[in-house]
Amino acid sequence: KNAKQYAPILAFPLLFIIRFFETLTLPFQPKRWNLRDFLWSCKWTTGFVALICMEVYWPAYSNFGIETGNPGVSGLYAGWQLLSYGFVWRPTMEGTTKKGFQRIIGTLVGGLFAWIGVMVCSGSYADSAPMNPYGTIAWLTVVTVLGGYFAIEPGMKAFLGVSYDYGLAVAYFVMVQNLIVADVFVGQGSKGDIVTNRIVATLTGSAMATLFGLIPPVVRGSEPRHSREYLKHLKSAFTSILQRSVDDADCQDVPYETFKKQVLLAASSQREVVNYLMKDAGAFKIVNKVLPFLKVEPALEKEVTRMTTTESF
Repeated sequence: KNAKQYAPILAFPLLFIIRFFETLTLPFQPKRWNLRDFLWSCKWTTGFVALICMEVYWPAYSNFGIETGNPGVSGLYAGWQLLSYGFVWRPTMEGTTKKGFQRIIGTLVGGLFAWIGVMVCSGSYADSAPMNPYGTIAWLTVVTVLGGYFAIEPGMKAFLGVSYDYGLAVAYFVMVQNLIVADVFVGQGSKGDIVTNRIVATLTGSAMATLFGLIPPVVRGSEPRHSREYLKHLKSAFTSILQRSVDDADCQDVPYETFKKQVLLAASSQREVVNYLMKDAGAFKIVNKVLPFLKVEPALEKEVTRMTTTESF
């Protein structure tokens, strides 16, 4: 009975464990070796190592850490740069860069509002001044509601929830602001230290991910080769379907409709990949005006739409 109760909870972590041991067998499977994937993994890992080295060997940076004097809570102020670095990464180079920008903006604005909120709710710059609990709740409620309002696009798009284009910047603003205020309220460090620690650590991790995301090898969502692969699968599928139509469809072992779905499967799978990468690369469009190499060309989007329409027929 207990096994059935906890099975759904344990299933998800179990998949990661299986995947981990699967990865350990890759050196013994030459057919699965991929130099591009290996180099990308090395690049990604180097960023984590660099952040750890900064914390250990660079006193000017490690001094931003907070000594709480309590081993039970010291972990609250360690590793924020690593979390930020890991969460910024996206499938595409454009997506990673733009998410890094959104996290940096959200952190700066969220840190500013957190500092203002801490001062307003405590009524003093002094670290000894406690924060009013009712004022803290009111401040967090009002600012979070306003953040949610600006994270939703106007019109019918509001029903879709947080904007995919710029919603992450607002989400990070809300998260950073709430975490800093909550940490100061608990009193595990001085006001200035907690605000500075969270901002510096998060900005460092975000900037590191943004930088490493631009270093080759990269996956570009705006790259035409993904669309060409989709077109290749689409042409192959249509050729097979037309050939089958010329033949006597009723005399075949596989029914025509089933055969059609089978040959279109590769094309539809590639279409999903193309749309996913283009959507990831197309977020935070305001950056495209400053850094045009991060945008997805409208002409490419139109061609993919045409191919999708053709596939539907």
